[in-house]
Amino acid sequence: MSQIRLVLADRDTMFLEKFSAYLLKNKTPVFSLVLFSNDKKLEEWLRLGEKADIIVISSALYNDIAEKFDTDNLVLLRDCPESMMPEGIISIYKYRPANYLMKEIISLCAEKIPQDFDTGMDLCKINLVLYADGSDVLNPFAQSLAAIKADSGLKILYISLDEISNTDDYFTGNNQRGLSEMLYYVKSQKENLSLKAEACTTLDMDTGVYFMKGHHDTRDIAGLSEYELSALIMSVNKKSAYEEVIITRGFKNDSLLPVLIKSAHRIYITALNYFTSVNRIKKINNILHEFENKNNMVLKDRVVFCITNVVTDPKAMCPDLDYDIKYLSSPMHGNNLSFQTTGRYYSEIKEISENYKQ
Repeated sequence: MSQIRLVLADRDTMFLEKFSAYLLKNKTPVFSLVLFSNDKKLEEWLRLGEKADIIVISSALYNDIAEKFDTDNLVLLRDCPESMMPEGIISIYKYRPANYLMKEIISLCAEKIPQDFDTGMDLCKINLVLYADGSDVLNPFAQSLAAIKADSGLKILYISLDEISNTDDYFTGNNQRGLSEMLYYVKSQKENLSLKAEACTTLDMDTGVYFMKGHHDTRDIAGLSEYELSALIMSVNKKSAYEEVIITRGFKNDSLLPVLIKSAHRIYITALNYFTSVNRIKKINNILHEFENKNNMVLKDRVVFCITNVVTDPKAMCPDLDYDIKYLSSPMHGNNLSFQTTGRYYSEIKEISENYKQ
C-alpha cells in the first residue's frame, strides 16, 4: 500500500515520540515519518530540496525558522500565543488526542497527497442490510451484525444510508466529522476520497465498530446519485482499510438499489413477522427475482431473509420465497428494546453470520 510521507517537527520530544508512535502504529493510512526537534536541522533538510506529502510543525518552532517555505501542504500545531501565530497558514490546536490530530491533518491535506490512495483491486467485503418494513426501531439487525463481526476481531465499518439515520443512537465517538461531511466530499468530487473517508470515521469503544456519524440533512441522502453512491462505496472498500463494511437502509426499489446489490457480497433483508411485513417480503422477493432476470445475475447464494418473531406462531405466516429464510427471536426484554451483545437474538444473528461467510 502507498505511504504518506509526513514531516513532523516540534521541540517537544515527548510529543514527537508519542504522536509519531501513534502514527506508525496506525494502518489506515500508512505513514512514513521524518522527525525534527531542531529548527536548524529542518531548514537544512528543506534547503536540500527534500519533499513530503504533509509537513506538520509546531507554531513555536515555525516562528524560529529564518527562511519560510511553500505553505501548500503545511499544517501548524498551535502551541504559542494567538498573537504570535503567523497568518495565512492552516493550523490546528496541538493539545488534542492523537486520533483527532491525525484525522484533522488528513482532512486538511488529503487533496494534496498523491492520488494512488484511491486505486487498487484488493477489496473488502460489503454486507448490505435492507429493512423490508422500516423495523430497525424494534429490530437492530444491522447494528448487531456490526458488533458481532467486530467482536470476532474484524475491522468493521458501519454506514447507514437511511434518510433519517439512527446511527448515533447505537454508536458513539469523538470525531465531529461523519457522513454529512463525507457526502459533501463525494458530491464535490474531491480527490483522494479514501483519505477523506478515514477522516470522517470514528471508533465506538464499546463495540469496536468504526462508523460514520449520522448525516444532518435528509436531503443529503435523498439527492444521492448512482455515481455518488458508487464513489462513496469505493472510498471505503479497500481491504487495507476495513475487512468488512456494513451498509444499511430501508428497502427502496430505486436507482440506488442496483448499485448496492451489485457491490454486496452478502445481502440480508430483515423484517418483523407481522402480516403486513410478510406481504412486503413477498413483494421484495419478486423484485429481486426480476432483478436477477434483468441483469443476468444469480443472487440465491447471496440473499437471506431474516425475520424477527414478535407475534406468535410465525410458521403460519411463513412466505414461500426464492431465497433462504431465517427466523430470529425478539430482541425485546419485557417492555424495553435492548441493544446487547448477549441473548438469543444476538446469538442467532451470530450463527447466521457464521453460516453465510464467503
